[in-house]
Amino acid sequence: MTKQPLDPASLGALNPHTAVARLQQLSHDELVDFFARAKPEDVGEIFEIFTEVGLAKIVAVLGDINRRKATELIRAVGEDDCIALLGNLPEAAEAIAREAARLGWADAEPIESFLEGYARRYNNGHVFWSQLSGVTRTTPPIDSYWTESAADWGFPLENQTALTSPHASTGVRQRFQSRTVYSSSSARGAFYLTDALCYEDEEGSRGWLGFPMSERQRNGQFGTRQMFEGGAIYSFVVEGPEGLRSFAVRREALSVLDDQTFRPISKETSVASSSGAEGTIQHFEFILKHGY
Repeated sequence: MTKQPLDPASLGALNPHTAVARLQQLSHDELVDFFARAKPEDVGEIFEIFTEVGLAKIVAVLGDINRRKATELIRAVGEDDCIALLGNLPEAAEAIAREAARLGWADAEPIESFLEGYARRYNNGHVFWSQLSGVTRTTPPIDSYWTESAADWGFPLENQTALTSPHASTGVRQRFQSRTVYSSSSARGAFYLTDALCYEDEEGSRGWLGFPMSERQRNGQFGTRQMFEGGAIYSFVVEGPEGLRSFAVRREALSVLDDQTFRPISKETSVASSSGAEGTIQHFEFILKHGY
């Protein structure tokens, strides 16, 4: 026999905790159908209890109901906390769906709630909505990188920006709330910058460093380093007000020093000899067998 859908009016007459327990046994599509046809006055108390015990399900349900009906359900609770918690969701869900339709993205998964706002995964990536940045999106490989690290990065502040480097490679950059991430044709995957200030001081991806090629790596007792197409950025902590120090080193210098443990202690600077020849100089610190 075909299972009859739960009647919102009848369920509204039950103890709200009992009603929510029954609703939690339904599939996502069944929950969407239930709340879509319910009168807000019949399910207001049920809705409020559901937000307390199954917020993720309620968010997913409201994401598949039109903006007008979702707003009515939220307001029917009559609690400021509920409105503060979910009041932006109808607007966010509509904006996300509109952007996905414009992009031609399909196979939407349930909308999810984060501290920063709302996000929805599609076959081509994620679409985000936040009060800070509005609607943004991520695409592979940055999208999969964000999925693995979402709790640390926050939401994207912008869409991807296309870039090129002097090493004949192309790529993209995307800024997040606590990371700036690059992906290029010369690298496998996406990498975030360990020291964005030092990188930009060398003109970023358009400068001689080019695109990042690895995650941050330990450099023995000398802090960390991150590899780039044209060299590396070394970072380490020193005592005093400076705290963290970072210097970029060209690939040509790395090839000479590769068999030693070292760190740069100055920025590369231009010099000229007494005969007029021009070049550069950079100071390093080494670990030797008997000390520095």
